[in-house]
Amino acid sequence: MSRKRNNDSKVQVSSETTMHQRFAGISMLIIVLNVVFADNFRIQMATLFVMIIQSLLFTPAGKVLVGTWLKKEKWRAQHVKHKTVLFKFHVAIPVIALSLVISSAPYSKLMSDSLMSFIFPANEDISGSSLLLKTRFFLNRTVPDVISSLSLYVAYLFSVGSIIKNVQIGLSGKLLKRIKNSEDAKRILELITWDQFENILRKFFESKGYKASLTQTGADGGIDIALEKNGRKEMVQAKHWKTNRVGVAVVREIYGVVQAEKMNRGFIVTSGLFTAEAREFAAKVAGKLVLIDGNLLIEIIKGDTKFEHQKDDVQGKLVCLDNSICDLCGSSMVLREANNKTFWGCSNYPECRCTREI
Repeated sequence: MSRKRNNDSKVQVSSETTMHQRFAGISMLIIVLNVVFADNFRIQMATLFVMIIQSLLFTPAGKVLVGTWLKKEKWRAQHVKHKTVLFKFHVAIPVIALSLVISSAPYSKLMSDSLMSFIFPANEDISGSSLLLKTRFFLNRTVPDVISSLSLYVAYLFSVGSIIKNVQIGLSGKLLKRIKNSEDAKRILELITWDQFENILRKFFESKGYKASLTQTGADGGIDIALEKNGRKEMVQAKHWKTNRVGVAVVREIYGVVQAEKMNRGFIVTSGLFTAEAREFAAKVAGKLVLIDGNLLIEIIKGDTKFEHQKDDVQGKLVCLDNSICDLCGSSMVLREANNKTFWGCSNYPECRCTREI
């Protein structure tokens, strides 16, 4: 009975941990091969090829790329950090260059000699110990190859890693262009994954002059994208909901986040639609919340200056990403449409009736 319990209580290893273990195992194999076959050019090219396959299959950014290319939903839907400082080109290129220099025979030998002089000082007499003599002889032969191999591995790692990471980041920009230029933008918006949806929104707000950064605060109830422009702090909550409408509970929650974090405004963006109750609540706190549904998002991305009319009998307003401020009460100015005319109107209407011509 106890044996059965022991078998059933095996520790479950996460897929992420397994991926890291495989990456580490293949990395050790690459290093060993380069040590044993230090002067073999074919082995070095073979290990570079293995490194590329390893980076594509056993790293989050690589799996996102492969999943996107092969339309493998489970892989491309992984939540991958969008920015990694180590793999930015201005960091990666100097590291690659330095690693390649160290991997060359003269410099690896120079570093090996420095290390050996520390382990076996010149003023120490080891002639009486055959073991120490054999150890020094072995290290003199092996350490330069180990240093060279490790340096070469780092060069491979940063070369392949930085390319894959930047291609992964570039995917969101390409998707944004596809939505902008496609006649079937709605279908593209529905087919993308939730993490790609967030990346598209980040790219979009950056194109509008915002400083936008993805956060790691969780899937719901928090800030998906932090925005900053002209000293104003704003946020985006992304809802890539393909079937359900975003209800008033979500809108109330995000309004609470905006108030708690003392932000100027919050955007709730969905690839689907909002309920009537959600729009009514947003109208009551006009200037603090902006609701953008899938249809409106496509219009904005395509560059239409008029955003979709939010059907609300009280406000009768259009949403705008402009930061114009009302001259009378200091609230945000939004685009309105009345009597076939478009004009700037205060978001605090009807309390404030300030208007401005376009």
